[in-house]
Amino acid sequence: PVTPSAPWAWVNRLKSADSLRVPSTSSELRPSMPQDLDSPVSRPIPSLPETPSVSERMVVHAGGVIRIICYVSGQPSPEVTWSRDGMALPPEAKVETTAISSSLVIKPCSRRHLGIYTVTAKNAAGEKRKNVTVEVLGESLCAVK
Repeated sequence: PVTPSAPWAWVNRLKSADSLRVPSTSSELRPSMPQDLDSPVSRPIPSLPETPSVSERMVVHAGGVIRIICYVSGQPSPEVTWSRDGMALPPEAKVETTAISSSLVIKPCSRRHLGIYTVTAKNAAGEKRKNVTVEVLGESLCAVK
């Protein structure tokens, strides 16, 4: 039902199949019998983000490039965040985000960049995570003299 209260009209219990006619002037706002609404009311219902689409394992050589590309979707579009081993990313890591994907890039990489990288997609409906295990082959973790 519409409850006029100049200059506002309050609409209660509106359903997705209902529609609403908005008066063009405040003089049209007056108490009346309930009427069918003239135009549909639609509001997107948030949907849980899809589990990010990304490989589960990556092997690179030291000095190469770690490039993890993940595709995300949801309604509304999810916010994407990254972490490594549950902590912040190393400072040299760069994240590039578009409307449908997020990429994590580390170049050049070394064995200190190995670990489990987690991508999280989050929106109003919830969140999904995916882990990517990154192995770096080549140089040792510490120099031996």
